[in-house]
Amino acid sequence: MEKEGFVRPVQKLHSKGLTISQIATDRHRQISYPCIEHQKDVWHVSKSIVKKLTEKGKKKNCRDLLPWIKSISNHQWWSSQTCDKNAEILKEKWISVIHHTTNVHSWTDSATLYSVSMSSCPKKTPQKTLDQVWLSCSQSSEVGCSGKKSLERFTKVD
Repeated sequence: MEKEGFVRPVQKLHSKGLTISQIATDRHRQISYPCIEHQKDVWHVSKSIVKKLTEKGKKKNCRDLLPWIKSISNHQWWSSQTCDKNAEILKEKWISVIHHTTNVHSWTDSATLYSVSMSSCPKKTPQKTLDQVWLSCSQSSEVGCSGKKSLERFTKVD
């Protein structure tokens, strides 16, 4: 139904001679159209991440994750806002969250991004709060964050 609600208006606009080069949606997997770049709405991506992390954080061995959820969501928004529409930089900035939550702020497993200066973070964003403890590598792996591929699978970065 949702796919049909997308395809019909697009076809109508095309029949009137309008060209659509880009569309942003709520990450619906069935919505696609030839020759239109499909982007995901940042709010829906963030909502999905928060929901998944909250579920993981309810597990006994992942409770330390719960205080980090807002910071991780903020990091996702920051990554989207500062990537200059470059998908590779967006991915690398987003994936860097696995380093930040384990108190690592420079690394070598990235093509372009090797560290993130705390001065590049928004001034309003608080640093680690008192109830946040640095996550260990084993805790990170519990939430699917032990490496780039598992984080991409966990958050469906594409």
